[in-house]
Amino acid sequence: MIEYEIIQQHAHELEARAEHERLAREAKEARRLRRRPVAARFQRRPVRQTEC
Repeated sequence: MIEYEIIQQHAHELEARAEHERLAREAKEARRLRRRPVAARFQRRPVRQTEC
């Protein structure tokens, strides 16, 4: 396997892991939000927007 392919493979694995971690984090957050009543959700300060 040439070096370029190894780098591509590694990049793909990193990307897949990052995606998995993001999904896991979102699922955990969703479960946490579902547990609490709706009123409590509105009392919290608004979440900062990360994207422009």
